[in-house]
Amino acid sequence: MSLTSEIQIAPLDFDSIRASIKRFLKNQSTLTDYNFEGSTLSLLIDVLAYDAYYHGWYTNFAVNETFLHTAQIRNSVVAAARQIGYVPRSTASALVVADVTVGNVNTSEGSITLPKYTPVTSSLSGNTYTFYTTADYSEFVNGASNVVFTEVELYEGTKLVETFDITTVSNTGTSITLLNQNVDSRTISVIVKPSSGSSTTYNYDRATTAVTVNASSNVYFLFETNNGTYDLQFGDGKLGRNLSVGQQVIVTYLDSRGIEGNGANTFSYGGNALGTLSQTSNVSVVLSNINIPAYGGASRETIDAIKKNAPAIYQTQGRIVTTADARAVILAEVNGIDSVSVWGGEDHDPPTYGKVYISMKPVNAEKFGPTQKDYIKSKILQPKSLPIVSYELLDPDYIYVIVSTQARYNPGSTSLTEEVIRQQVSTAISSYALQYLGQFGSYFRYSQLSSVIDKSDNSIQSNLTTVELEKRVTVNSAVTSYSVEFSNPIYQPESSANVVSLTTKVGNQTFSHRDIVGITRRGCYLMNSNTTINVYRDELGARLLVKSGVGTIDFDSGLVSLTNFSPSAITTNLLNELRIRVIPRDSDLVPTRTQIILIPDDGITVAVVEDLLNRTRTTFGRVTAGGRLGAGSFS
Repeated sequence: MSLTSEIQIAPLDFDSIRASIKRFLKNQSTLTDYNFEGSTLSLLIDVLAYDAYYHGWYTNFAVNETFLHTAQIRNSVVAAARQIGYVPRSTASALVVADVTVGNVNTSEGSITLPKYTPVTSSLSGNTYTFYTTADYSEFVNGASNVVFTEVELYEGTKLVETFDITTVSNTGTSITLLNQNVDSRTISVIVKPSSGSSTTYNYDRATTAVTVNASSNVYFLFETNNGTYDLQFGDGKLGRNLSVGQQVIVTYLDSRGIEGNGANTFSYGGNALGTLSQTSNVSVVLSNINIPAYGGASRETIDAIKKNAPAIYQTQGRIVTTADARAVILAEVNGIDSVSVWGGEDHDPPTYGKVYISMKPVNAEKFGPTQKDYIKSKILQPKSLPIVSYELLDPDYIYVIVSTQARYNPGSTSLTEEVIRQQVSTAISSYALQYLGQFGSYFRYSQLSSVIDKSDNSIQSNLTTVELEKRVTVNSAVTSYSVEFSNPIYQPESSANVVSLTTKVGNQTFSHRDIVGITRRGCYLMNSNTTINVYRDELGARLLVKSGVGTIDFDSGLVSLTNFSPSAITTNLLNELRIRVIPRDSDLVPTRTQIILIPDDGITVAVVEDLLNRTRTTFGRVTAGGRLGAGSFS
């Protein structure tokens, strides 16, 4: 009798396996009279079934772990990605771009050097973080007593040095393994000495492609190990220079705390005295751009991200031909990317052929600094592209949605206080923003938000929610014209010729502005009169015109154009940032390619009222004659 007709090998569940074994044994002539349910043989069948059950599942899982798409364990995913030449991104240190001023400089000095691995410290949320330079910076003194190093890049982490004495080598290339998992691979520095006592050193660089590597190239290849640390694989004498017995390898790197360093904005110098003659420690460190604190710190690449990025980068084959290639390369090689948008010049407005546009949002920050953008263009994108293709990196353009909601609840359905319900609603709105917004191409949908509010607590019966849009404009005293693109229609009821749809009366925000005769007036704000934007101020409860015609509104396109506008002394903000709010015409909001929609934590206002008792008294909802929620007029 054929075994295949008696035993089914397809089932993986225990009961089916047991039944298959029992059926096979019953058909054996030597076991015809056995009671398979009440005898000891039943126990043996269970053992056999369990063994087959476990081996079946183990084999299934083991086979799944050999493929990138189905693997679940990080070791397996990393190994599968390595087969197609992909190395997952390491932990990324927070980066800050700062200006370093050195005082008390001896004017006889020729130049001052800020050495590689110069430390500065910063306190953030009660913790101290250390940032280091990763290159030497030099400036000529030219007889000055103060020397300024501009746009110095500082990376967060703990500086670690590991030394390896080479005692054996391999024909396939010698490997050394670093001890820490949180290495920022961008900060790895490798030098090789002929012997431990030698003063001669050779720098080795990381190779990301084998195309330009030959037998004499001083390079190493980086791979993630099974336990999450990193292997440095040196050449075999054909693909990269090989190591020799007796040589010493010194590896210096930063052990990063990843996302924790983001947001650092005040720094103290912690390095040695500078200058051969000066020997000065009078050093101050400030942000090059006060609007850009430390950013880009991130955890190592996740399993899901590896599964997505590895095939995409493999398809590029080390070159950039399409916008999809550019996006794949950025996601694979730029640390600390939260979201990216890429489009060709033919799709730009106006069309610009031969150019690729890229907008990137870093993790826990609003934009990359100019130094980082230049590095991405010149070191990552351009070498993989055709010479005729150029790149332009644009900062994300943020639209802030200001949410005011009145949640109506049934007090008989809950034991919670109104304050607890209010907090739950506020948390629900923040969770909605985190889940559905904050990325390029993410739309704001009013119905989704309203549903989230209703579901935040079982006692909530309904809500009246209004939204306003806010743009934050950086004001420059040398600039008098600004274009503010809301990119969504601004509300203008047909029945009114003088509706107020725009204002800068945000909290206590005001500014100073010259009136028509040149007198500087304080406490000013912008407000529109139909399509014209004017500067006003309040005095004794009356609204006074300071200057008319400083801008216009295009209600259909959402473009606000400011001209002859020179505000100063903006209150409530130290960053020369003016917040402009408008009322949108439509409830759903659509961003452009460079725009990201956010709901800021300080842009959420929640009121909680009893459902029936207050329904007739509330006027919160700004429902227009046309029935659109969210429309109305600024007072």
